[in-house]
Amino acid sequence: MRFGTMQNVRTRTVLLWDIMKFCGLALSVFKKHMKQQTYFRNLWIRLYGVVLLLAIGLLTSCAQPPVKTPEISDADIFDALIALPAVPEDVEVNPKRGEIYVVYRHYPYLTVLDAASGEILASVPLPKSSHRIGIHPGTNRIYVIHKQRGSMSVIDGTTHTLITRLDVGRWPRNIVVNTATNMLYVSDEKEDRVQVIDGATNTLVQSIPVGRTPRGITVNPVTNRIYVANWQDDTVSVIDGTTTEVVDTLAVGSAPEALAVESELNKAFVSNLLSSNVYVLDGANDHGIVGVIPVQEVPGSLTVDEEHNWLFVTNTDAHSISIVDVFSLHVLDTAPTQEFPLDVAANPTTGQLYVIHRDQPALFVVDIVTD
Repeated sequence: MRFGTMQNVRTRTVLLWDIMKFCGLALSVFKKHMKQQTYFRNLWIRLYGVVLLLAIGLLTSCAQPPVKTPEISDADIFDALIALPAVPEDVEVNPKRGEIYVVYRHYPYLTVLDAASGEILASVPLPKSSHRIGIHPGTNRIYVIHKQRGSMSVIDGTTHTLITRLDVGRWPRNIVVNTATNMLYVSDEKEDRVQVIDGATNTLVQSIPVGRTPRGITVNPVTNRIYVANWQDDTVSVIDGTTTEVVDTLAVGSAPEALAVESELNKAFVSNLLSSNVYVLDGANDHGIVGVIPVQEVPGSLTVDEEHNWLFVTNTDAHSISIVDVFSLHVLDTAPTQEFPLDVAANPTTGQLYVIHRDQPALFVVDIVTD
């Protein structure tokens, strides 16, 4: 039962209980003063019974049927779905272990799924309002950001147990792991900073000022460059991971939200919510803008499949996904999804794409590579 419905039930219960108490009091008065008036006494008894039946009927009407798992339609791109315990907030994949990780805003667990079978392997307890996931396949650590608590959970990917939890700023928005240096970078959108965490010691070691309202963040482990999308400034900050200094600030589209990197080509991609496009940054050319890819309304998330050289972009308000060739920067296709796709993750090992939606308690699967 939803929270709003539960409140409605409580409100009606209190109201009907007050009515029933009033009727009971009135009935006792009539019994005391009109013992001989059988007609009135029976009338009030019947009235009390009617109110009781109404109470039962109204309370029953407040109950809602359980949320149904959506079905795959011929009108969308998906080949399968995996039912989840709640509406997800973020999804990530560890191809090395063959596992998928899902967190939720209102469900206090990390769900670990087997990528081959889709079965749930573990449910790791977490605080509510989990927001983003970071993964280090080499150390097999899973990092979960809790935005409203200003903290981060560190989870052992082998035992699926909590190692520690630490404060990482005032309002952490996103996280990325540099697998080459074992350093973590968290965008803090209310402090306008990037928090730097040492993955070996799980300690906060530095705080780097960037632009206003930093949201998306990614890293190129080959060049050790960190890219930060400053949502309010319409810019991207470029940080040198060795000196931890901002070496460049680039003007991009309107309301930059998410970032992804193609490390071998040394390109970074930033989705712009309000201009409905993706800017392409060339890391080898003084971080210049080398392309603008038009997509559909509100491109909120993106990911790169480096195995097949594809960029996937979720167009949230257009209910679609754009597939882009990272070499030519051309949109190869735009495929329909369910309503309001939020996040996307690619598994190059299985050739599958995983998509979550705003109102769907399920993980949708696309076979992007078929024999």
